[in-house]
Amino acid sequence: MKDRSTEEGQPDSQGFEEKETAESLRLSDLRAFRLPVFLVVVAALAVSVAVFKRYLPYTGTPLVPKEPPPVVLTMEDARLVGLGRTGKLWSVKVGKIEIARNRSGAVLKEVTDGKIYDRGKVVLKVRAGKAACEINSRNLLLSDGISVEG
Repeated sequence: MKDRSTEEGQPDSQGFEEKETAESLRLSDLRAFRLPVFLVVVAALAVSVAVFKRYLPYTGTPLVPKEPPPVVLTMEDARLVGLGRTGKLWSVKVGKIEIARNRSGAVLKEVTDGKIYDRGKVVLKVRAGKAACEINSRNLLLSDGISVEG
């Protein structure tokens, strides 16, 4: 933009108006962008609070941890073998195993292809809907539709 002056060094009325109009356009452009930028920042803050809400200290979560679940480990389609001093005592194929929190017992579901051994030879074949395995005592307790062959 050219600075127009009269002979006395004073700005021309047209030049002054052009300069003022150009500056007012720049300021109005900046003001026009303030609201959308503000709305984007507020939306980003709201989304981050919603996503990370459970990590924030003021959400009211207790400082004491929750009690752990009674079942700490679940396995599917597994084969278990019970061992004694003389070798295998029993073996079973199970659809699902749930190991308890105290880790001294496990619940076996859909017990198939179960075998009871005596001196290394299969004595009985068993099937059951459910079984409880006591890890410390090495006992296997069958229930729910027991089938025994032997």
